[in-house]
Parts: sequence; C-alpha cells; structure tokens
Amino acid sequence: MYGEEKLNTHHLLRYGLTKEFFEQFHTLRHKGIEIPLTLIRPFHVHIKSFINRQMPKTKYANKIKVNHKLNTMRDVQSALLRKPKIERNLSKVSRRTTTIMPAKLIDFALDKMKKQSVILVVSDRHDRAALKGKRLPRNFKLFDYKKAIKTQRIAPKTTRKLNRIIRKLAVKNGAHPIFGTRKFSKWLYSQSVKSIKTINALEQLIHKKPIGVLIDHVEIVNPGTTFALLANKFNLPFINFPQLLIADRSLMPTRASYHFVWGENYKEWLVRRGIHPRKIKITGNLRFQYAKQEVPSTKEKFLASSNIPADHTIVLYTTQPFEASVSNEIMRWISNASNNSLPVTFLIKPHPSDTIDYTKYTISPQVKLLSKDAGLYDALHSADIVMTISSNTAIEAAMLNKAIIVLQPPIPYNYEHHNNDFNQHLVNASAGLVARNSKHLSSYVSKFIRSEALRSLLVKQAKQFLSNTLQTSISPADEAYKVIRSLILQKRTLSRAARLKLARKRKLRRGRK
Repeated sequence: MYGEEKLNTHHLLRYGLTKEFFEQFHTLRHKGIEIPLTLIRPFHVHIKSFINRQMPKTKYANKIKVNHKLNTMRDVQSALLRKPKIERNLSKVSRRTTTIMPAKLIDFALDKMKKQSVILVVSDRHDRAALKGKRLPRNFKLFDYKKAIKTQRIAPKTTRKLNRIIRKLAVKNGAHPIFGTRKFSKWLYSQSVKSIKTINALEQLIHKKPIGVLIDHVEIVNPGTTFALLANKFNLPFINFPQLLIADRSLMPTRASYHFVWGENYKEWLVRRGIHPRKIKITGNLRFQYAKQEVPSTKEKFLASSNIPADHTIVLYTTQPFEASVSNEIMRWISNASNNSLPVTFLIKPHPSDTIDYTKYTISPQVKLLSKDAGLYDALHSADIVMTISSNTAIEAAMLNKAIIVLQPPIPYNYEHHNNDFNQHLVNASAGLVARNSKHLSSYVSKFIRSEALRSLLVKQAKQFLSNTLQTSISPADEAYKVIRSLILQKRTLSRAARLKLARKRKLRRGRK
C-alpha cells in the first residue's frame, strides 16, 4: 500500500548495509544503548552516494541478499529490531503519569490533556510554529531538545575510549567499501559524540521528570529514535503517532509499543511488516481533525480574491518536491488542458519544500499560482477537483467530498522521494481517475465539466477510498486519548498491585516472627 513488501535493489542495499552497520559496530555502546541504532537516519544520508552508484549494477545487491537473507520488509524489521535490555522497570512507578510528545501535537494536548502533566518537545521550526499564539497551562512544560544537547559535556576519557573503539573496528572492517574508509571513521566519531549527548540529555529528562508515556510522530530521526530506545530500556510505552503519510524509509525499524494509525489500509500495511495487530490502534488523523475545524473563506470570496470566474470548474494541483522533470511534465499537461474554451481554472499550490519556479506556466489566465503561504484549506474547499501524485491532500480532498485525479507521470529513481512504489499508493487504493499523460488529463477535465454523472461517480469513489484509508466515524483525539489514559491508569493499577503484594509479604514476615 505505502510501499511494496518485496525488497527492490535500493532497499536491499539500504537495509543490508544498515544491518552490517548495526552488527559490525554493536560494541559501540553508551549507557546500554548501541550507538549505531541511534544513527539510522544519519547513516542512510551518509551511504546515499554509494547506493546511487550501485543502483545500475546488481552484483553488490545480490551479494547482500545472499549474505543476509533479506527478501521482504518483514525480514528487515526482524533483522534491524535490536532493543536494549530492560535496565529498570519504570512502568510500575505510579507517580509516572506525565506524557511527553512533540510540540506539533499541541492542539491535541490542549484539547484532551489540559489537566494532565505534559512535556512538549521542541526540536524544529514546525514545533515552534505550532506553539505560536498558544497559552500553555501550568502543568505543561517545554523541553528544548537542541538546547539540551548543546549543554551536554562529555568527559575526555569517554571520547578517548570512543576513538579507540572506532579505530579498532575500522581496522577489523578494512576491506568493507564503506566501513574501511577514513571518511567513515571520522563521520562515525562525530555522529557518536552527538549520539552520546542525545542519550545523556534524554535519559536525564526521563530520570528527572515522572514520564510515563512517550509519543513521537516519527521514529527514524532524533529525538524519536533515541526516545524509542530509552522507552525499551526503562520498559515505558512508546507510541508512534504519524501525522503525515509515511513509507518504509520513515519507519523501519520500529520499536514502538503501539502504533496509532489512520485506518485499515495502514493497519494491514504494518501487519505485513511483522507488527503484531495488538500493537496497532486505528485512531484516525489528528492533523486532519484540527485542520477541519478551521473556518475557510467562502468560495465566493476565494474566487474574487483569486480573480477566477464564478462559472469555472476549479482544478487544484498540489505539488510535491520531486525532480524538475516531473513537475515540468505535469505543468505541460496542465498547459495543454487549459488551452481550450472550457470554463476551467487550474490552481497550482506548491509544496513548502518545492523549489520549482511555476511562474512561467501562468501566462494563460486559466492557470494561476497560489503562494506557498496561501491557506491550503481555502483552496481545497473551493476546488471541484484535486490533483496530486501521492500527497496527503488527496485524503483531505476526499474528506471534503472532492473528486480526485491521480497524476502518474514518469518519475526517475530518487534516493529519498522515489525508491519504491509508494507514489502509486493512490492508484492502488482506487482514489480517483488516473492520468498517465497529457491526453488523459485533458479528457478527464473535459468529461468532468460536461458530465454530472461522472462528477457524482468520482465523489462516490473518493468516499470509498476514504473509508479504507482514514477512520472518520469517531474523533481521532478521543480515540488516541482513550489509549493514552488507559496506559496511565494501568500504571497506577500495576503499582497499587505491587504495593499490596509487598504489604502481604511484610505481614507474612511479621507473622513468622
């Protein structure tokens, strides 16, 4: 659904090398945590050029397949799981009722956990933006992740030991095309220092604050990666709660105690990766829930401000950060579809990370470019059709009863954005009409304008797609909070039971005396 099960060449290389990294450098530890496990995302960035060079060949990938017996994503999850031993069981400590989560989830925290003890982690600009204009209750505390890392100091004795171990392991792996290079040793030392600081800062936080439940929206980057490892070390529940569509590169491996997923499609996708169904809770999507509560401008006001004729069909194209060839091809399709007498206006809504200049395509009055800062929901509410390759906006469009056109231009291999069949997930889910070329798009738009039956059919198709993709019958916030609260209450129950057991033992000892 969001990436195929069978490993392709890219995934054989990516995850085979990751397995070798974990195994060959597992003695590199700090406070019981294998340092390589905290570095999975930096490692994947480091090996990018090597993998790209190997992609046209098959010899190295086949060698990895034979050596490591990796065939499916389930194999990858099993091979890379590696957890630290439980050092101390903090799950039974009754006072540990604080929930820690990214500041991105502030709307949820204020809505459902206003009376609970909450720590909000600020790790990037999105967290800071989410907090803007929000008044926090006294029981809400902020944790500045980057500031906490900067204040950490490592003893010279620790860095000398680190250097010594890395040199020794580099010699041992001297014949390896990556691990045997001086460049890798320097990279590993630098990253390991950061890892030690991260482990120290986050473990100090867990010891200092009565944290009982940990939540993050992604596990593959810090602080989420290290939080998940520390949660395992102290037997605390860690919840993976994604707010955007994720593929294998953002998930594998996962060490989460629970996964809060959007709907049945996501649940089935995780089960096929070896995640036990008991760990998967269908909650829906918080971001969609709270965004839906925003009051958009009226269609009349939007049309007037965008200078769009009132009788025009509005086709909204939400871009994604693909290579220029992909975006330019789609814009060529749009230019062809707009060069006629049909009453239609194409709106281009660039992705925040999209660097393509679309102004050259707006010569036609039927093609208009929205700014990156323009409200997405104003455009979605006013659109009749939403077009995208694989964006979340298709789901948001379906929530608003809009027709969907799935764009499928030729997409060249890209290490980050196109390395499996993720970009076909809307096709596989039958979200709407599939346009694979310029003629398809022109034909679909023309038929949509002329046929009321087609318009009704596409809305019905989008609704069916939505029912399998996103749980919408119950409030996602209510469902998520129900599980979080049960984990906190369970902790109190366990602790109470432990105290009663201890009291009985004491009573028995007194009786023997």
